[in-house]
Amino acid sequence: MRPRLRSSGTTRRLAVSPVPRPRRRRGPPRSRSAAQQLLQPRPRVFCRSLRSTLVALLVGLAIAGPATASRPVRLDIPRLGLDVALTRDLAYGPKVYYRDRDTVAIAGHRTTHTHPFLYLPRLRRGDAIFLGAKKYLVRRSAVVRPWQIWVLRYRGLVLSACHPAGSSAYRYVVFAAPAR
Repeated sequence: MRPRLRSSGTTRRLAVSPVPRPRRRRGPPRSRSAAQQLLQPRPRVFCRSLRSTLVALLVGLAIAGPATASRPVRLDIPRLGLDVALTRDLAYGPKVYYRDRDTVAIAGHRTTHTHPFLYLPRLRRGDAIFLGAKKYLVRRSAVVRPWQIWVLRYRGLVLSACHPAGSSAYRYVVFAAPAR
């Protein structure tokens, strides 16, 4: 609604008018037939698409019920005594934040929530890391700034956590290659 200035005698007051403000259109003017098409009532597709979506959802749940549901992937680092399931939320455990054909990047907290990566700096070259059934061997580690995303170009497993513990100034990153 657009405020309109009304005057009654010597007193002026601001009143809200129920007249809607016309919208500006951009681009070339529409032809008369296009304007008429806009005024035509549209078919009610919403109910039909909602119904088919619900049917597809129920059929999908029936096919992929609890018997076929996949178990969460587990991250196992024997040197740290860590054996946890990967989660979708960083507050509940380690989370995969980047994945492509060659790289899997996992982040975890060191001091808050479940603090799975508290002892991440204790990993040494040659230590084993198991991600599901796949085995990785630690190659090196580095301390980087949070905006340095070159770590995602590494082919293998990338584990990252805040550094120093409790601060977000840096990231402690461990690079592990697939075992042959």
